[in-house]
Amino acid sequence: SNKTFMNVLERLNKIDEAQKKIDSLNGEIVSLQGVLTDKKTRGTFGEVNLEYILNNAFGSNKNGIYKTQVKLSTGVIADAILYAPAPLGTIAIDSKFPLENYQRMTDRTKSKEKMFVSDVKKHINDISEKYIIPGETTDEAIMFLPAEALFAEINAYHAELLNYAYSKKVWIAGPTTLISTVSIISMILKNM
Repeated sequence: SNKTFMNVLERLNKIDEAQKKIDSLNGEIVSLQGVLTDKKTRGTFGEVNLEYILNNAFGSNKNGIYKTQVKLSTGVIADAILYAPAPLGTIAIDSKFPLENYQRMTDRTKSKEKMFVSDVKKHINDISEKYIIPGETTDEAIMFLPAEALFAEINAYHAELLNYAYSKKVWIAGPTTLISTVSIISMILKNM
């Protein structure tokens, strides 16, 4: 019984340690939620995520394949520009994180879904109008969604947004698809 008692105490000690870790993790999740509710911080999160992906694909931007925070001739600032070989050319990438209406939409009411679709269409329009500049950039741009859940939502339930983006010459990319896209461009550059 003494051995059983010691085993119980040891397990209780492990449970107590696990509870402390869970409490710590809960605090970090609440902190992350606080970060993502602020638009500016969320924008910074998307930009940092984008730069991380580009840096992993191409190395540091000292090699001139991409630049971040590039001011275009129209005065707008693209989160990143990829200097891809012809026929692709100069591709603008802008990070968008339409979180508010996505969170509202998760209860699946029609009005909130419409708000989400409207929000994404606005971002597509903005990117199409601001970052596709004849003679300066290619005739296509990339809308980077730094959350895979947003990208999956659009692909699974909103084919009309994909068609709309296609008509506006905007590629919608989540982290995984952006990594694939820039990896292909990186391989082309290495082969050249």
